[in-house]
Amino acid sequence: MKRFKIALLAFTLVNFVFLSSANAEGIYWSNTKNGPTTIEEAKQQFGSRTLDPIEGVWFEEKLGSISIVKNKKQFRLYLIQSSDEPSSIFNGTWEATLIPTGSSSFNFFGRIWYFNKQGGINKYGTQGGTIELNSSANQFIKTYDRLSDAGINMNSLSRKVWPVSVDTKSNKSSKPAFVKEKKVAVKKNINKISKQNSLLQYWWVVVLVGLIAFFIYTQTIKSMPKKRTKKTSAKKSNPSSNFLLKFYRGEESLGISYWLYYAVAVGILSVSIDVMEKAKVGDITLGLFSIFTIAYFIFAMIGTWRSANSYTSMKIAAKQTYGWATLTKVLLVLAVIRSLVEVFNLFQ
Repeated sequence: MKRFKIALLAFTLVNFVFLSSANAEGIYWSNTKNGPTTIEEAKQQFGSRTLDPIEGVWFEEKLGSISIVKNKKQFRLYLIQSSDEPSSIFNGTWEATLIPTGSSSFNFFGRIWYFNKQGGINKYGTQGGTIELNSSANQFIKTYDRLSDAGINMNSLSRKVWPVSVDTKSNKSSKPAFVKEKKVAVKKNINKISKQNSLLQYWWVVVLVGLIAFFIYTQTIKSMPKKRTKKTSAKKSNPSSNFLLKFYRGEESLGISYWLYYAVAVGILSVSIDVMEKAKVGDITLGLFSIFTIAYFIFAMIGTWRSANSYTSMKIAAKQTYGWATLTKVLLVLAVIRSLVEVFNLFQ
């Protein structure tokens, strides 16, 4: 029973980087009341600047009055006034994040919540899908990628409340946005550029896939036969004095490798990314730190995997069981699968 509890704790910590952002609070939504609670307050969010077509005040079925405001290269959706009383506790909060995938299409990740029998919040979650803006920029359809945990279809239609007769490009004309049709060739070029820009937002996916491929390569490649010399033999007999190199080669103990270099270190880096996002640091700084985090994640997996191999060899030589090494490898594989699922969900 004691071993089972330890294994359960290990599973939780090894997935800390993913579990810490399971609800994505502070990343895609927030319960902090720092948004508008009236339409007039919502209008003040935009000032006098030129608006994007998706920006403005909307009324969304099943939710209520909302505002969508540009935030760097993404858009934030705020709940102004909920259409039902129990959910009014979220008035004035950041409800969802929209990520452009084209000139009039978006991926979104939003907050969902579940009430208990007493009327309180049982749990929160994050669920995504797509948004398609119509040609007049006065309606959009929100389509979720799946039903809620309660089996409810949350798809909805939203209608623009403000501005309803303003050209979002000039913010002065009385004609609706996108009234003038453009030539097909021009539209294709615009869509192509928009698509290229949206793909650039997923640069980290390429980095992640590349690092995972490197991990698989290092674990499956066969060592080339080499001539043994006295010099190389001496190197093998002496463990590395560099603690990182010692860990990477699998010369560190399994416990230290797993808990210190993998679980704790990766968890700290993951939390640091969340803190940096909330602090609104520059995109370049956040991007470089994210690359470092992903690189270290793969580095830590390789070192821990090799430590498990060393542990297995030691236990086999002593004619003992090596269950901890097997459990560690299973947890590492589950962590990789979970990361791949997260990446896959971004493109749904």
